[in-house]
Amino acid sequence: MVEYGLEWEQWCKLVDEWLKIKEIKIARSAIIYFMEKFLINHQYSDMDLFFNDLTKYEDYKNNLKIILDDKADNLSRIYHRYICELNSWIFHKYYSSLRYETLEPPFGRVTRVIRKDAENFEWFISTYGDEWSEWANLAYEWINSIDKGKDTRITSISNFFEYYLITFPSGSKVESFFCGLDGLNPSAEEFKKKVFNFLKTETKYITVYRHCVRFFDWILNKKFNVNGFNNFINPFGELKVLDGRSDDVKFSWLTEQYGVQWEQWRYLANEWILGFKGGLSQRMRALAIFLENYLAINNSEIYDVERFFNIDDAWNPTSVDLKKCIIKSTKISIESDIHQNINYIVEFIDWVLINHLCYENDFGYMVPMYQNPLERKNTFRNLNETVYSPLPYKYICNLRKKICPNEFGSFTDWEWAQNTTNKIYGGSWFDVDENIINFNDKDCVWRKVLYTKAGKKDHKYQLWSPVAAVALFVKLNLPLRTYQVRMLDSGEGDIERFENNLWNKNNAPLSKFRLNQGVFKKIIDLYSEVVPHV
Repeated sequence: MVEYGLEWEQWCKLVDEWLKIKEIKIARSAIIYFMEKFLINHQYSDMDLFFNDLTKYEDYKNNLKIILDDKADNLSRIYHRYICELNSWIFHKYYSSLRYETLEPPFGRVTRVIRKDAENFEWFISTYGDEWSEWANLAYEWINSIDKGKDTRITSISNFFEYYLITFPSGSKVESFFCGLDGLNPSAEEFKKKVFNFLKTETKYITVYRHCVRFFDWILNKKFNVNGFNNFINPFGELKVLDGRSDDVKFSWLTEQYGVQWEQWRYLANEWILGFKGGLSQRMRALAIFLENYLAINNSEIYDVERFFNIDDAWNPTSVDLKKCIIKSTKISIESDIHQNINYIVEFIDWVLINHLCYENDFGYMVPMYQNPLERKNTFRNLNETVYSPLPYKYICNLRKKICPNEFGSFTDWEWAQNTTNKIYGGSWFDVDENIINFNDKDCVWRKVLYTKAGKKDHKYQLWSPVAAVALFVKLNLPLRTYQVRMLDSGEGDIERFENNLWNKNNAPLSKFRLNQGVFKKIIDLYSEVVPHV
């Protein structure tokens, strides 16, 4: 760098100091490339100006990405990491005052791999200074006071240190943090604003928050009680006492917290949830939102089940109101997740009507006494219709006939579809052993293929897979997309199956489910005739 002038002396000095710490050959190559292609080309010789001009940090990232595009993907990632490490090291060592204006160095943070030996938090002291040793020692002592869950506690406290605590100029003093001295005023709301940007998800934030609250309680109990400070409180508040509802299939928490008048809803919720063998946690969470947040808290007079269905001016439940309640009480932001919770609740209300609020009509059929006031929501994220024009109906009919020439025949008749996929390798034909072919089954379409290999003639047997042809035939008969056809349920788990124009009991081993999920549904038309529909 001497050939470029003395103005680069400060950069050279710090780079040399950092490289002595790293002692990695490729790190040296990465930094030389960074200095020649980035710093010199953009005339960033003034280190103070480079780090203090926070408005250009985003430009730095974009320019670095451009120069690294010349490298292979793997090498580009390695170079980027070492460049970030160098600038992060300079940032925290010589420009630490900037931490109170921005949490990130010029090229972003270095992803830290939290190891089990990081429980002593030496990295925190070496990165940010010896003044943080009191916090590091307390964290180390707290983490080792509990045997289980060490790794998650280390990660949570590391996030608290790096994303929140270091943003306070006087945050290194533990006593100031808890008593509000030196301008410190920590709060759970401010903590979430700063930390959530890095953690991205609500689940990760809640984990970090709960560990921080427990850590603070431990500090207050161990340190300040001993020293005679009894008036300090946890700045992040108290943890909500868990009532075990995530495992309580009886929903006993409902009557325990809100009174015995909610026994009807509790009993129905318990009976409904016991009918499922899987997916319990999602359904239980949806019911908890509905029973607690929508009914018990906001509509406490609807403890009688039949009152829920009696719509009047004072009570008119809708899916729109339920959606608002879910967003407000759970902070769920993904539309499909909100709709999934609504659909579970609608499913529960339908079950209540069918199983407990029905009467027998004149034809002997059970009819619900009320209508479900809540409507199901579509959980598909992309509902756009196709931009293509539909095929003429005559053309569709000809295609149907070409694929399936005989309506009551077998797959042997589907010669056009077999010839269309007539490939020796790939397509719908695949190699099989002759022994597995059922030569008497007309639906078992096979062929004998002659071929030459290494100058020798030989033969092999192949079977034809009708999957693609059947999928196309279904699309020509039903207004479905390819994805929908692929996802159609064959009905092996249904109670009944439609065979030979009759609904028969399904004796298959998978027939264990209460709801019919197969493509063919059993309905009763206006003339009380049992018919299938798709």
